Amino acid sequence: MVARTHLPALRDETDGELAELIRYLRDRRSRARDIARQQRREMRGESPPSGASAATDNTGTREKGALLGEALKRASKESGRRHHTAG
Repeated sequence: MVARTHLPALRDETDGELAELIRYLRDRRSRARDIARQQRREMRGESPPSGASAATDNTGTREKGALLGEALKRASKESGRRHHTAG
């Protein structure tokens, strides 16, 4: 999914596909942020574990959120470029 946000693949997306990609990336980024937030709370002992045991590390989830955020930024920039040149 993230590979679709790199050039030239990004420019090959239709406007509808780009809008759908942005929606999907936004949802995935929000989910990764929520999970990372929950894992931080579990590590501090502020919240009961959501799984069998409490989280001990959230670097992977945090990096995933950052990666999705960067992909979302690229896709949104392309969408803005298209609307600017069309208008």
